[in-house]
Amino acid sequence: LQERGFIVVKGIMAVTSTKHLRRKGIAVLKLEHRLEALRIGCEDANEPEEWLMPEARGVAYGSSTQMIKKLGRELRGQHTNARIFSVMGAETAHRFPNERLNGDTIIVGRKGSDMQLEQTLKRLGNPTSVELVETLKGDSHSSTKLRNSLITQDSEQTAQLCSQKVKQYLLTNLHHLFEIN
Repeated sequence: LQERGFIVVKGIMAVTSTKHLRRKGIAVLKLEHRLEALRIGCEDANEPEEWLMPEARGVAYGSSTQMIKKLGRELRGQHTNARIFSVMGAETAHRFPNERLNGDTIIVGRKGSDMQLEQTLKRLGNPTSVELVETLKGDSHSSTKLRNSLITQDSEQTAQLCSQKVKQYLLTNLHHLFEIN
C-alpha cells in the first residue's frame, strides 16, 4: 500500500466471532487460545514495533466492516482523517460482495481465485474503494489448513502455516485448544 501512496499507521488483527465459527460447523479453537496465538503472531511480525495489534473486540461483530462502523472513530485515534480498510481474502470478497465490499477494502489474492474475483469486481462496476494486493506467494495459508494440521497433529504443516513462536504455543496447548461439542 505504501507503494500506492498510502501511509500505513497501524494494522489491527481482529479475532473472528465464535458464534460465526460455530455456525460454520467446524472445530472451534477456544477464544483465549485464538487471542493468544494472534497476540504472539502480531508481536512476532512487528516492524516497526506495535504497528500490528490484536483486537479482541472482533468477536462482537459479524464482519470487519461492522466493526469499523462501530469502532471507527476510536480506531482512528489521533489520525482523524485516516481511512480504515477492511482486509479479506479473495474468496470472501467473491462469496459475499454485497456485504463485504461496501467500504474501503483490501483484497488479498489467493491462488485459483483471481479470475472469480475479477468477474465479481467487474459486475460491481470496479469500485474505487477496493485495493487489490498480489496473490500470496507459496502455498496458500488458510485457517482451515492450520486447524486441520492441529487436529491431525501435523507439526510440519503447522510450522509452514505460522511463525515458530505461534507453532510452539499451539502445539504446547494442543490438548486444550478446541471447544468440546
